[in-house]
Amino acid sequence: MDDLLIEKIVEEVLKRLKEGKVKTDRILVIFTGSFTGLNTVLAQLKVLKNKYRLEAIYSEMAKKLGIPKKVLEDTGIKETTDYCLKDVKKILIPVLTQNTAAKIAGAVNDNPMLNLIFDGLMRGIQVVAVRNGADPWDENRKEMGWNHMPPALAKKLEDNLSVLESYGIRLVDAEKLAGVVLEEDQGYKRSIGKEDKGELYFQGKVFTAAELDKYEQGAVIRIKENTLITPLARDKAREYKIVFEQIK
Repeated sequence: MDDLLIEKIVEEVLKRLKEGKVKTDRILVIFTGSFTGLNTVLAQLKVLKNKYRLEAIYSEMAKKLGIPKKVLEDTGIKETTDYCLKDVKKILIPVLTQNTAAKIAGAVNDNPMLNLIFDGLMRGIQVVAVRNGADPWDENRKEMGWNHMPPALAKKLEDNLSVLESYGIRLVDAEKLAGVVLEEDQGYKRSIGKEDKGELYFQGKVFTAAELDKYEQGAVIRIKENTLITPLARDKAREYKIVFEQIK
């Protein structure tokens, strides 16, 4: 048997193994009571469904609005009653509302949905939330007539998102949900406690506002050219007079 034939056989075996692989990585998708950007995130979840075992959990408001039926019809993702996090790899909040963001920021744990989120954070499970519905500067607000927000209110809503980032929650835009989850699946590790202040080289792929707590004011942080810096991190860096230096 020649080498070329062996190579083809191996490729075919690997292909069949890949096609028949059981999706064992479990992701809980927690839906709150909002339709903001729902169609966009459902399209993103359909992409993730090809790799992960997605299971949906709904708030009481989401159920009243009929969101479970739409999710099932558009994506095929089924509701689960298994709230055990033992085998959960990630928790997704595809439609983060202002109310949910405020409660998480204030460490308010008054319903099963929030209990799961806090339980996940304390277990070190990655939590990814779509920020659009809770972002005071989201473009959709203009269409809804919410473009005359008092500055103090906008600042409060911004602060809530900053707190979520400081908890380790990854905030993303709706259209980037699948890409972020798949990219970060290559290696997610949440650090606990502050790193050495003398370390001024950031090796991660995404720099969030929470990372800035590890550096002194006025620091120069070296990052790779393809590192993503969140808007909140940039704003906070300007406030602390921290500068990013891109390196290859």
